[in-house]
Amino acid sequence: MEIKFRFKFLKEGSSKYLSHLDVISVMTRALRRAGIALKYTEGFNQRPKLSFGPPVPLGIESRAEYCDITVVEDMTDEEFASRANESLIGGIRISAVKQFSGRPASLMSIIDIIDYSIYIGSSYPGREKSLEIIDSACSIVDFKGSIHDTGAGKKSKDGKFWVIKLSGFAGTSENMGMKVFRPVQFVEKFKEIVLYYGLDIERVVKEEAYSLKEGEKLTPFEVL
Repeated sequence: MEIKFRFKFLKEGSSKYLSHLDVISVMTRALRRAGIALKYTEGFNQRPKLSFGPPVPLGIESRAEYCDITVVEDMTDEEFASRANESLIGGIRISAVKQFSGRPASLMSIIDIIDYSIYIGSSYPGREKSLEIIDSACSIVDFKGSIHDTGAGKKSKDGKFWVIKLSGFAGTSENMGMKVFRPVQFVEKFKEIVLYYGLDIERVVKEEAYSLKEGEKLTPFEVL
């Protein structure tokens, strides 16, 4: 028996400093400790059949990492998540699971847009000034064609931060003039801009990943 799962997981706190290879190792070991029977590749150097989406850059937290996996035992979505989470390290946790069949396109190939939140350690400076700051950042020539959309920014729920929403392209398209958005490089440039206004970036979070279908943003679960 083979069951295929697509799961979404968080990478928060100190785990944001784990590389993509570290995350693969952590996830593989946790699934083994959980006693989940994984399907392995064939050949001399056999490995568990795990397929990840575009990884979040080092130093950025994520609420939307995705992975496809095949197990060779009968279990529900809830059982898979529960058993895996009991064995995962702090900061990494599976938040959603969906079972699927067939052979859908890989996560790396379907993700077109990634949403980020940039937390700034200041009260909301007002719509006019916030738009001025965002426009200054997005006009940097290095990021022309890599930004899909931006938001004017709002207070965080606890009122401690000003949060800017930004969507960047995960792939390139010469026909559409798109290029890959580089969040680490953007944040470095953005730090210089917000510092001019006496502000400071506290954290950056990858919020969600999407496929772009006829102008509509669909999550990796919605395209299955």
